[in-house]
Amino acid sequence: MTGRRRVLGMGLAALASPLVATSGRAQQLPRTANLDWVFRSDAGAQEFVPGYNKQFWRVPERRALCGDADAVSAAIVWARDSDTNFALRSGGHCFMGFSQHDNLVIDTRRIDSIRYDPASGDVHVGAGVRIGPLYRALAEHGRVLTGGTFGNVGIAGLTLGGGFGYRTRRDGLTIDQLRSVDLVLADGRQVRADTRNHPDLFWACRGGGGGQFAIATGFTFRTAPAGPEHWIRIVEVMDIRRAAETLFLWQRWTNQSPRHITTQMQIARRGASGFLVALSGLSGGDRGGLMQELTALLRRSEVLNDAYVVSGDSAALARQMNPGESVPKTDLLTHSHMFNRPMEGDEVKELIRVILAHPSSAADINIEAMGGAMADVAPGATAFPHRDAIFTIHLQAAIAEPGELVPKSAAIEALNAVLTPMATGGVYVNYPDLSLADYGRAYWGDNLGRLQAIKRKWDPGNMFDHAQSVARA
Repeated sequence: MTGRRRVLGMGLAALASPLVATSGRAQQLPRTANLDWVFRSDAGAQEFVPGYNKQFWRVPERRALCGDADAVSAAIVWARDSDTNFALRSGGHCFMGFSQHDNLVIDTRRIDSIRYDPASGDVHVGAGVRIGPLYRALAEHGRVLTGGTFGNVGIAGLTLGGGFGYRTRRDGLTIDQLRSVDLVLADGRQVRADTRNHPDLFWACRGGGGGQFAIATGFTFRTAPAGPEHWIRIVEVMDIRRAAETLFLWQRWTNQSPRHITTQMQIARRGASGFLVALSGLSGGDRGGLMQELTALLRRSEVLNDAYVVSGDSAALARQMNPGESVPKTDLLTHSHMFNRPMEGDEVKELIRVILAHPSSAADINIEAMGGAMADVAPGATAFPHRDAIFTIHLQAAIAEPGELVPKSAAIEALNAVLTPMATGGVYVNYPDLSLADYGRAYWGDNLGRLQAIKRKWDPGNMFDHAQSVARA
């Protein structure tokens, strides 16, 4: 925390003039412990801006850096009293920039404590924590938590949207491990929501998405003991036939595998007719049996090289499972689709054909396994409705140069056209998409009406609002 004073050194001078004109009124900025203000003109203001998609980066007029729930309460009351529109940001990012705003960002990244209780096996996590540091901290205690696959993801956004990753088929979603969530309401009050206290709000926070009902400041999760596991990381260049075969087989293999195996596959065109196929994941069980299954999946004539699978204690594998923690500095095109059945052979061929019809590296296709324990929970038991999905296909294209926009947009559109008839129509709320015609049904399905009722109860003035909020659906 010593670095923040260095960064804010010049910004603190702005507090010498604490009156800020907003909506025709002068409102005094709150002065409270663990609340610092960063203004657009301050040196260092840009440091807090970068998110995952550069096209949505914004430098707000003011940023409220909150170090605890009291600071969050002070910031939200000020925003209400001054009629200032705002966005909420915790430790991670949003693909569509819902955590960015020109006026005000209430920023909880400093609420970053991690407290493990050895008596209960629970961990209390501040809203500003990212999952890479969280997994490493739990590893010190020999514990694990199901969650995402990219270390830069914030625990708040991950949890509020559902949360799936390399332990989903074994343990379910992150929200299935959630015991309680600490919240600051629209009027500044602080509450804890769980199955006994404010259960409707707790239900909504398990899949309703971030920035909707209140400001989350902390989460309590149950954790699981670490054990022997196998980290899978295979990258191969394949010709068109092997790529199509591998994609066809992977869908069926992953859906029929024991629950202790969760993998994902990335596929993209590389070169004139080649494909880069990457398989990553986590498995329990017998290493020898796993190696034989992977050899058959990849249509190898010889046993798979041992280097492709790293075995060890699951806590010790935490770093390798979540290697990426840097923030990209490109514009990003992104769309996703939920599937509740494997693609048929002709459908796989059509998908491969579309990939091949566009320039090399035009789009990356990430296919993430679901199912297993995730499906043990009813669609209406939490706000996350996609319990019958067996995988999601997430399309991405990074736009590093202006000339890439047209060809990569065309590739994404063509892939969407071929995938849409095969998919359920559901979309993971943490993969938001501004092009969706009916995002409310896509994100929340039959749970939308209940979410809207909870929204009206807990945030009647719609303080927590963004382009695809529950209130606008």
